[in-house]
Amino acid sequence: MSIKSDIEMYTEMASVRAKSIVSNSKFLSNEKAEAGKVIEFAITVIIVAAIIPAALVAIFGANTTGWDAATIAIWGIIGVIIVAIIVLMLYNTYGKKAAGGSRRQRGGF
Repeated sequence: MSIKSDIEMYTEMASVRAKSIVSNSKFLSNEKAEAGKVIEFAITVIIVAAIIPAALVAIFGANTTGWDAATIAIWGIIGVIIVAIIVLMLYNTYGKKAAGGSRRQRGGF
C-alpha cells in the first residue's frame, strides 16, 4: 500500500467515526437544552432579579393603616406568593424541557 492510499483510508475511517459520534451525541440531541434556551433562561432570570426587588419594596411600603388585621396578614405574604409563582413559571417553562418532557410523558403522575 502506498502512503496516499493509507492516508485516504484513515481519513475515511476518521470521518465515519466522527459521524457516528456526532449522531449519538446527547449534547447535539433534543434531550439537552439548546444554547438559545440557556441564553433565554439567563435573560429571564436577570430581568426578574432586576424587577422583583422594586415590586416588593412597593408592596411592602404600602400604607396599611385603616385595614383590618386579616387583610394586613394576607398583604404580608403576597411577596412570598409572587416569588413562588415566578419559580413555578420558570420551572414549567424550562424545567420540564430540560428534564425530558412532562411527568406524564416520563411515566410519572
